[in-house]
Parts: sequence; structure tokens; C-alpha cells
Amino acid sequence: MVRQRGKKTNTTQKSNEQLVIPEDEQWRLINESGLLGKIGDDTPKLSTEEVPPASDDIFDAVFLIIPFSFLLLIMDMSVPCQSLIYFAV
Repeated sequence: MVRQRGKKTNTTQKSNEQLVIPEDEQWRLINESGLLGKIGDDTPKLSTEEVPPASDDIFDAVFLIIPFSFLLLIMDMSVPCQSLIYFAV
């Protein structure tokens, strides 16, 4: 069996106790650390430079319209050809 060298009841009692800090002390620590100033600086600010130009939207639209138009054209040409082959047989 393993021998216990000493009782550790003091450490368990300290860890179970909650640390109580008065409100004025909490505010003093917050003000000294500068956390309130950092929170206000992180808010995103919208400017006209960050708005993407309309050319990006036009490019995206054309980028999608060209392949789908090609597929529509191929389907439009192939369906009548299939029906002619089907009725000819």
C-alpha cells in the first residue's frame, strides 16, 4: 500500500472556496487593464472603399450566364434531333 505523507485538506478547501472581489475593485482592475478601450476600437466601420464595385457583380453574372447559356443551346439543338431519330425508326 502507498503511504500518505500528509493530509491535503487545506488545498481542497481553498480550491472549493469562491474568490469574492468587490464591485469597485473589479471596476478598478478593468479600467487599469484598458479592456473597455479595446472593446470600443474593434467595431467594424463601413466605408465607401470597402463596398465592392458593380463590375464584380457583372463579372460574376457573366461567369455563370455563359456556361448555362451554352448548355441551354446544346439541349435546344439535341432534343429535336432525338425526336426526329425516334420517329424515323
